[in-house]
Amino acid sequence: MCSKIMFLAFLTFICFGVALNLFYAGATGILYEFWSGGRGGARVVSMISSLSVRLLLSLGGALFLVLSLYLGYRALNAWAR
Repeated sequence: MCSKIMFLAFLTFICFGVALNLFYAGATGILYEFWSGGRGGARVVSMISSLSVRLLLSLGGALFLVLSLYLGYRALNAWAR
């Protein structure tokens, strides 16, 4: 049971990170490489000028945010048992 909770927590963390990255890409139009870590050392992959693509990225971020909230809810619900 504990491994299932840890797996759900890990998936929640990953989905939340993807959601933030997609929201940021949609808001600014700058798509950064997801795993190029460091403080301020992320590499720019592309500059997005199309408003419809930026809106789709933001909607993708919203979907990943809802998914991360659902996975977090499931993990906390399993932990409470």
